[in-house]
Amino acid sequence: MKIWGYVALATILVAAVAKGVHWTYQRGYADATSKQQELVLQQVNIAIERARDEWELTREAAEVQLVVEERIVEVIREVEREVPIVVERLVEIKPECRDLGTEYAGLLNAAVHASNTAEM
Repeated sequence: MKIWGYVALATILVAAVAKGVHWTYQRGYADATSKQQELVLQQVNIAIERARDEWELTREAAEVQLVVEERIVEVIREVEREVPIVVERLVEIKPECRDLGTEYAGLLNAAVHASNTAEM
């Protein structure tokens, strides 16, 4: 074999080794990339589950708070209905209490304030 044959054979051998190294490198890179993507997706799914659980707890707490607020509104409505009746009775029983008209708003505000600040 002539020198050109050896050079061609060496070139083919070096090219094959280089191609094999390149293929191995690319395969390893692709595997590492896919593993990283899987890890990222796992972490994203965990974060989504945590956010869902947190949202569920917040929703449940809000439902409880809504029930409390509804009870407060019912009490306020009852007080609003009863205050004029009580004022009328006071005026009938004690005529000197006829100036309660200006105090009526104060009574109502005090009742609303008391119900809003009450801890249940």
